This record gives sequence, structure tokens and C-alpha cells, in this order.
Amino acid sequence: AEVAQKSASVSGGVYREQAGLATQFAALGKREFQNVIRDKASLAARFGIAAMLNIIFALIFFRVGDTKDSEYDMMSHFGAVMFAAISAMFGAAQPVALTFPSERPLFIREYANGTYSVVPYFWSKLVSELPLSMITALITFCACYWLEFLHGNFFLHVITMWLLGLAAASTALCAGCLAANAKQAVEATPAIFVPQILFAGFFIKITQVPVWIRWAQYLCSLKFAINLHMIIEFDNGACDGEPLLYTPP
Repeated sequence: AEVAQKSASVSGGVYREQAGLATQFAALGKREFQNVIRDKASLAARFGIAAMLNIIFALIFFRVGDTKDSEYDMMSHFGAVMFAAISAMFGAAQPVALTFPSERPLFIREYANGTYSVVPYFWSKLVSELPLSMITALITFCACYWLEFLHGNFFLHVITMWLLGLAAASTALCAGCLAANAKQAVEATPAIFVPQILFAGFFIKITQVPVWIRWAQYLCSLKFAINLHMIIEFDNGACDGEPLLYTPP
């Protein structure tokens, strides 16, 4: 590979010039893309599970957003949108959490040989995740948007969920880097993401959370995503702790 041929290391007294960051990024990005395309089973499982689970969730929350229904309940409507976001967060995080632990021996060997630096390696991971997260977000809302009678702009919902997926994947990748092995990475994932659900505002209002720990909400990507989803879905409510109000057009 061009990157390997130009890598900067001293081996056997021979100094090899390392390729530039752009060349490293291009080579690593190409390798990541090829790995993703070749692993068709993982792709099918990722997209298939997202579609199947969200169809099941949509059937459970069927017509929950229909404001003309006599049994319409706003909190159930809120819960349907929130559950879609939670599902997307875990769906994006779980495949990525094990990525670095499984690749650590290869990364250490290539990094020690000066094949590439850290920045291009992790940027290539992020860029390869962009289309996967977008497709997953699109599948999620295609499965639940019309069955649940949601009202917000479809594409804004998808973009918000896409950004949430990227944030969750990045956090999971960071956890995988800190973990010593795959087992620890799997065990650390719930500890990172489950507390975010408590700061999303569904189970308890943020104003009721003790002040000394309330600051943790700003570390939760799920909290920001839920806020955006609520603004999109209930576009004339949610200010300063007031209840969400939806007025059908």
C-alpha cells in the first residue's frame, strides 16, 4: 500500500518517509469502505434489525400521534418519539463499541511501524459511519413515521436522528478505545448510554433533578436530540418547562 511504503519509521536502520495526512486518510478511508462493503452479513443485520424492531415499535405505538382520536394522549405521543430516538442511539452505538477492541492489535502494529497517525485513522472511522447512520435513521423513520401518525417534518426528524447516531457511535468508539478488551467495551456501553435516558425529560422533569447533578444533561447527546425532535414534532410548545402543546393544522 502507498501509505505503508511511505511510512515514517526506523526499521533496521532504514528511515522511511511517512505519507501526508491527506494520503493516509484517503488510504484508510478506502480500506474502511471496502471492509464495510465486504461484510454484507453485518450490513444486512444492522439494517434488517433496525427495520424489524421499529416496525414492531410502530405497531405498539400505532396511531399514537393522531390528535383527532378521542383517546389521544400527549405523553404517549412524546414517548413514541423518544423511544425512536433511544432505539436509534443504541442501534448506532452497539455495532461500533466492538470495532476498536477487535482492531487494536492491527492498529498498534501499523501505528508502531509509522504506517499512519491517529487522526486519519479515527477520521476514516467517522466518515465511514456517515452513510451507515443516515441509512439507519432513514429506515427508522420510514418504519414508524406514518404508522405512528407523527406530525413533524420527516426530513428534519431523519437529520436529527442521523446526528444522534453519529454522536452515539463516536461515544461508543471512545469507550471501545478506553476498554482493555471487547468484554469491557460491552459492559461499559450501558453505563454510558442508559443514564442519558434519565436526562431526556420523559421519566422526570429536568427541573426536578437535583441541582448538583443537573449539569450532566449537557453531556448527553440524547437530551439534545430529544429537544430537537420535540421542537420538530410539537412546533409551538416546550419553553421553560411548560408542557408541550400541539394544535393540529
